[in-house]
Amino acid sequence: MDKLSKKEEEILQKWMDEVALESPSASFTDRIMEVVEQKKVVKPLYKPLIGKKGWLLVAAIFVSCMGLLYFFPIAETPYLDALAEKSAQLKNPFEGLEISRTALYSIGMLALFLIQLPFLKSYINRQYSE
Repeated sequence: MDKLSKKEEEILQKWMDEVALESPSASFTDRIMEVVEQKKVVKPLYKPLIGKKGWLLVAAIFVSCMGLLYFFPIAETPYLDALAEKSAQLKNPFEGLEISRTALYSIGMLALFLIQLPFLKSYINRQYSE
């Protein structure tokens, strides 16, 4: 912005001196505090991401898988042997891949950042919930 000339500054200063400084009434603070006290902070109702029915479903699936493994052990299934043979025939696509140190450092730092995100999020949520 352009600097004001001396005449403009003098005019503005004169106007500012003419305007009286306004002050709030004596009960201004009390009225504001009454309004603030009337407003209640409504905390959202906690609702878990996975409900009781969801956890029961997860537990039922886990128990049924354990039961299947108990009654039908893996050692007796021939299809796993065929799967192991086929996986041995597959070639490693990353066999000749060479990664520079800079790329390794950047991947490591990205991993650290991604690991820290949940911790930082929970810390910030705790700070704002208090």
